[in-house]
Amino acid sequence: MSEGELGSLESEIKNRGQGHEEEAVAAWLKEHPDMVERMTPQ
Repeated sequence: MSEGELGSLESEIKNRGQGHEEEAVAAWLKEHPDMVERMTPQ
C-alpha cells in the first residue's frame, strides 16, 4: 500500500465519521478493487 493509497483510505474514514469505519473501508475498496488481491497471499 502506497502512502497515497493509505492517505486516501484515512481520508475516507475521517469523512464518514466515527462509527462508520466499516462503511468507509467498503466504499474505499470499491474504488480500489485491486487492493484485496494485492494484500492477500496467493
